[in-house]
Amino acid sequence: MGKIVRDLDEYNLKTCINKLRDLSVERVTLKHQLDELIEEYMALERQI
Repeated sequence: MGKIVRDLDEYNLKTCINKLRDLSVERVTLKHQLDELIEEYMALERQI
């Protein structure tokens, strides 16, 4: 019984690590998109 619980814990840990990696990648992607939007906004501000 102990091995089953340990295996589930390892699975949950791996799942959490993978989700954290995905969130980290998503955060970087959103940061790049935000930076691009800020650059576009600044360019539009200069035109006004």
